[in-house]
Amino acid sequence: DAVSPQTRRALRRLKRAFDEWEAARQAGGPSAPRLARLDRSLLAFGVARAERAERELRESQTQRTSRRALLLGLVAVAIFGGMLIALLAVRDIAGRVKECATFARRIARGDLSARVTTHGFDALGQLGRDLNAMADELGAQQRDLERRALRDPLTDLLNHRAFQERMYDEIARAHRRDEPLVVCVLDLDRFKAINDTWGHAAGDEALQMLADVLRRELRDEDVIGRLGGDEMAIGLPATGGDEALRVLDRVRTALFTGGLSFPAGRLRTSVGVAELPRDALDLGELLALADAAMYRAKREGGDRACRVQATPAGVARFQRTAAAPTAPPGGFAAARTRLRG
Repeated sequence: DAVSPQTRRALRRLKRAFDEWEAARQAGGPSAPRLARLDRSLLAFGVARAERAERELRESQTQRTSRRALLLGLVAVAIFGGMLIALLAVRDIAGRVKECATFARRIARGDLSARVTTHGFDALGQLGRDLNAMADELGAQQRDLERRALRDPLTDLLNHRAFQERMYDEIARAHRRDEPLVVCVLDLDRFKAINDTWGHAAGDEALQMLADVLRRELRDEDVIGRLGGDEMAIGLPATGGDEALRVLDRVRTALFTGGLSFPAGRLRTSVGVAELPRDALDLGELLALADAAMYRAKREGGDRACRVQATPAGVARFQRTAAAPTAPPGGFAAARTRLRG
């Protein structure tokens, strides 16, 4: 072990004292001065050793205290870090579970636009992706159901009910804006003969071609629906009777030259035209008048469009209501409610 200079000096003095004491003993006993020097040397050595021991004890205690403090600090940091990580993890998990619960409530209310924010590839992240996939599938199914509820499966036109709902809105808008609106009813000439002679598949093909021509020749804002059988209806917003006849001539020409023909000849159609507010104000009456005009077109040979014939009673009603048009009984909202019921 390393020995301090003071200790080495004390050991040298002690050794000299012992040497002198031994020499004195051999010579007949140590003298008093020699014994006093020996005591002082022994005392100095003991004091030096005691000081050294005390100093080493203090240093050892200081080191142990420092190590203990460092260890306690490390333990405290580890515990705090672990608690912080656990707290953040718990908050993250709780937030993600809450988001999933909110998603479930929105889906239960019918909000299929709800989505979950996905995090990582853990169990909750996979759950979020599965929930989003479920919402996508539900949305696709709902859109398909809505399309089936509103669309005719053969022609993909609006069905009778959906056409009426759209037309109630268009009639209400025409009244608010004081604009004309035309309702047309049309069907294919000799359609029963097509079905009876060449079968229903040929009749279905003819109806699909008529629907395609209507979609191609009419505007996006125009309303097209299949009422049943080969009878279809058209709503032309912000359109007068004369302009409607020009549009329908274009439709009949496109249908005739469309390429689909049968041994009896190419496809032709007859159309009846009723105008709001000139002929009527109610959708049901407009459809009835347009239907009657369509049958008049058939009686006149078909392949033509006929407007509703003005009568004195109709002219008088138009003059009375043109300045202050009225809505169906109970209003258009009530009419739509009755239709849905």
